This record gives sequence, structure tokens and C-alpha cells, in this order.
Amino acid sequence: MKILIKNAYIITCDDDRPIIECGFLGTEDGKIKFVTESAPEDFKADKIINANGNIVLPGFSNAHSHVAMTLLRSFSEGYKLQEWLNDKIFPTEDKLTAYDIGIGTELGIMESLRFGTTLINDTYFSLDEAMEAYVKSGINANISRCVMNFEEKDDFSDDYRVNEAIALFDKFHNFDNGRIKIEMFPHAIYTSSYGYLKYVSQKAKEKGMKVTSHLCENQTEVDGSYEKFGKSPVEVYKELGLLDGITNMAHCVVLNDNDISLLKGHFITHNPTSNLKLSSGIADVIKYTQNGITVALGTDGASSNNNLSMIEEMHLAALLMCYRHDPSMVQPYDVIKMATLNGALAMDRDTKGILKAGYDADFIMLDVSEAYHHPVINPVNNLVYAASGTDVCLTVANGRILYENGEFKTLDEERIKSEAAKIKERIY
Repeated sequence: MKILIKNAYIITCDDDRPIIECGFLGTEDGKIKFVTESAPEDFKADKIINANGNIVLPGFSNAHSHVAMTLLRSFSEGYKLQEWLNDKIFPTEDKLTAYDIGIGTELGIMESLRFGTTLINDTYFSLDEAMEAYVKSGINANISRCVMNFEEKDDFSDDYRVNEAIALFDKFHNFDNGRIKIEMFPHAIYTSSYGYLKYVSQKAKEKGMKVTSHLCENQTEVDGSYEKFGKSPVEVYKELGLLDGITNMAHCVVLNDNDISLLKGHFITHNPTSNLKLSSGIADVIKYTQNGITVALGTDGASSNNNLSMIEEMHLAALLMCYRHDPSMVQPYDVIKMATLNGALAMDRDTKGILKAGYDADFIMLDVSEAYHHPVINPVNNLVYAASGTDVCLTVANGRILYENGEFKTLDEERIKSEAAKIKERIY
């Protein structure tokens, strides 16, 4: 399908031409054909959308989440990370079937599309049904089977978690022209033995799998690493080879200067809502970027957020940076890039995150008719500090409309909500 968006305020995230105040965007064969001040006369679109001054920007890249945790939304409030995981989350997750996780994933994809996410990093377990959801939904995704094991032994070749992760990679990596990619996700330093993490690192290298993980999420994790290994979690990951490639590490709230040096050239996904809710702390995003680390944004799961709105994450991330540093150092345009381009790069997607000819046609439109967008002094600032996720009225991935004005094009909203309600009745 050829799509033409006209009369839009376009935030391109292309530093050579970041803003087009009244622009035209055309797509063809899943790619952006042009982003200009006027449409080429010979371009014949199958669908024309008059933006009437609405904002168009790259789709959001949610660089860290556990999508099926929509089923665990709002049931476990008032806990710190380790207590929350061990006493609430892990016991409840033990009740979930693969079918449940498939429904939770559909629910999370639907929510993500509603809020303008076109690329998501999802890690969970029992993913057979979840993969069906990704295949049919049309969203872009980097997916990993979470692996963890406390055993101390020499041979982990029989570990079903790693074997499932590799089978997932063999079956789905680069599915649908790269729309779906598969990664390796060791859960955290505190949920696996040293030998197991070393084995996971070796298998990831053998298969060429990109590594993503929770890392240095709170002080308890860091203190435990020093007690057990005499080193920080980052130093242990470096020793194990888990930082040998370019990685995407989630949270990274508690980093010392040596940790920051070791993570230079890597990606960190900042999860401000989750970090605050679980009392993990505030990541020093500006310090990280000043030291050569690219920072993306993620929602984490809906049990520790409790929604999947990237606009909300932008808002909170910007405020926390203003709190930690001089507010003059915080530019809303750069925060938007954290939520779009930086996340795409963190997920190894070099044709996403920018609205530019030749890039993938992943973009969204926000309806800016609500009172809180007026008067229109600076739409970029409004997007970060005033907008709502529900302003999204159009979500397009790879040139395919997946959500438009309340309608999901690939997902059955009522069925998903109904099935999720049945699961809730069984597990709670």
C-alpha cells in the first residue's frame, strides 16, 4: 500500500532536518519514499491522510519490556524489587500457561500499538503462543526466552531454558524480512549461578545472538554481587564475556565510574517508572550519555509500571534528568530520540527510528486537538511535557496500518479482553 500523509508537523529525528512544520510523508513497499515540504506530483497514493497539523514522528521503540505481564497489572503494589519478584511475581507466574502468556502478549501488543509503539523488546517464557501473536500482529519485535538457573554444576547442556531460547532463535530470527529478531536474555546476576551465566554467554556467541539483560537494577543487587564475587555486576558480566558484543542492558541504576567505562559503546535502557515504583533509584542518564553510552527508553512490564505508554516514560525521564542536573541540559528533542531512534539502535535496527527516504515506514500520528496542546508554542516540548499516550490516532509499521482511530487492524480487541478476564479469574 502507498500511503500519503499531508499537512503534518513532522518530527523526523534526523538531525540534518529535525522538523518539517507543514510536511508530506509518502510510503511505498514498506519504506519511506519521501519526507518533504510538498508531495511529488507523480506519487499516486492508495490512502491519503490529511494530518491537519497533527504531529507525525517515528514509532516508539520500547527497548525493554515483559509484554505478557499485562496479566499481572496492578496486583502487587508496595514492594521493593527482590521482595516483589520472590514473594509476588514468581509464584503468580508459575500459574501461567503458554495460552495465558499468548493472551497476555496480545493484550500488551494491543496496548503498545494504541500508545504508538512500533518496535518492542520483549522477554518472557513459554513463548509458543506469544510468537503467534507477534506473527499476526504486524508489530516489530526483538524477543527472547528469559533464562535463569541457580544450579552449580559443570554441564548445562540439558537446560531446557537455553535450549528453548536457541530453538526460538533457529525458528524465528529474522522472520518476515527481519521484522522479528531473537536475542539471548540472562535474567540477572542474582537469579543464576556463575557457571550458568558463563554457559549462556558461550551459547550466545556460538549462535550469534545479541545479549540483553537486567543489570545493576538496585543497590541490593550490587551489594550481593560484591559479597559473592568481590566485583560489581558489570565487572562480572565483562569477565563472563556477556559484554563482548554490543549489548542492551536494562535499568543500570547503580553504576560506578568503572562500570560506566566498561559500558561505553553499549546501550542502556532506562526504565524510569519501574525504577521509581520498585524503589530502585534514579539512573544518571546524562552522566551515561556524556561517557559514550547510548540511552534508550523502556516501560518494563505492566506489573511494575503499570502501563506501556512510551510518552509517559519520556515525560518522567525528562523530569528526572531535570531533577538530577541543571534543567538546561535536558532537551525535549533528545528525549524523543531516546524513545525512538536510540531504542531502534539498541535493538540493532539501523533502518528504523528516523523519518527519512529509504528507512522503514514505521511512524505514528498524534491528534493535538485537545486543550492541553494549546496554545501551540512548541509542539516538541508539548510532546514530552504535555501529551498523553491516548493522543496517538495512527500507528504504522513497515508501511502497514496496525491501529487507526480506535480500530486495531490485526487484533480482535474484544476477544483478547474477554480471555484476559477469564485468566484473571483463574490465577487470582
